[in-house]
Amino acid sequence: MKLTVDRITEIIYNKIRGQSSSRPFVIAADGRAASGKTTFAGMFDFPIIHTDDFFRPKNQNGVIEMSEHIGNFDIERFRSEVVNNLKNKNSFEYGVFDCAVGKITDKVTVTPEKCIIIEGAYCLCPLLTEYADLKLFFDISKETQKNRIISRDGLEGYERFSKLWIPAEERYFEHFAIQELCDYVICTED
Repeated sequence: MKLTVDRITEIIYNKIRGQSSSRPFVIAADGRAASGKTTFAGMFDFPIIHTDDFFRPKNQNGVIEMSEHIGNFDIERFRSEVVNNLKNKNSFEYGVFDCAVGKITDKVTVTPEKCIIIEGAYCLCPLLTEYADLKLFFDISKETQKNRIISRDGLEGYERFSKLWIPAEERYFEHFAIQELCDYVICTED
């Protein structure tokens, strides 16, 4: 079902209010680059975990190794540092990958509250265990995506995205039918 950001926000607050579980309500926001996942997650006062923090470093030859269906996402580290810790109310820590230097440079401590938001491409990969209470897919037209990436990262950034990251994400979305796995699709056209 396609929804607006305002409508999904209302649904989220209703679901959190109605939750009886002692563990946090987990929202996973997957979707296309520049579709508004990070902006959406920042609208709430809940801990946010970004999948961009889980890229794999370049190999010894300085090459970014891409998996056919999960890009450069370090699914094993995400599973062990995040997914395995979402089932309880204890604080946990994960490493933050810094793209500028190509390695993990920091740690973040997550203190679970009523809700935790996981945002970013690959967060709903079926190779992970079923962990999200609400699965969202953020969609955008190719033209709006291009304009937003150019506005954010410049033309050179868009060229890099269009050659490497966007095709990797599209293979992932198609292979795992990610949009069909989601509870709601949010279209964020300008």
